[in-house]
Amino acid sequence: MSKLKPRRSLTRAEFNKVMTALGKEGDRSSVIIVSAWLNDILEHYLDSIFRQDKDVLRSLFNPGGILDSFSNKVKVAYLLGLFERTVFNDLNAIRKIRNDCAHFREKFSFRIKVVKSACNNLETVRVFNQFFITPVHSAREKFLTAAIIIVHYLMDMDKGLKRLELPPKHDGRLDFCGIYVKGLATAISMEIVDKATS
Repeated sequence: MSKLKPRRSLTRAEFNKVMTALGKEGDRSSVIIVSAWLNDILEHYLDSIFRQDKDVLRSLFNPGGILDSFSNKVKVAYLLGLFERTVFNDLNAIRKIRNDCAHFREKFSFRIKVVKSACNNLETVRVFNQFFITPVHSAREKFLTAAIIIVHYLMDMDKGLKRLELPPKHDGRLDFCGIYVKGLATAISMEIVDKATS
């Protein structure tokens, strides 16, 4: 029997290094690499909350297991309350883009109509663009930005980030992930302004 592979959370530095390297990759490679990272992070996150029974975990995550597929990991994590509908929708969009990428026989590109449309509808990017100093516009930028946001969000949640109580006057337009994305976009924007004015 194969040993259960050790799981450890992706560090921010590792992920940032990968994302920088993706700038040199083609569209197809970028989608495949990002999807693999998200799959690994989801697997680690789920594994970290389950009872640590190696045989049972192996049967879930190994090929053919219930949690072998990216799709099932997304569904189970969402139903366990590990993230909100915003993240669920964006992970499913990323999964569909990955599937299109894998099955598209010709040259894959973010300029393909169905792919571009999916990227334009990524909810985390829509929130990010509302609060970021220089909004992202291209489909490729939106795809990579959504991936960066979701990976950082899942890493923070995995490390014990607590869901904040929404303020009494909260209008309900942003869920917890939306508030997280707003804070992230604002913080990065302030850092950019500080660098530009110093």
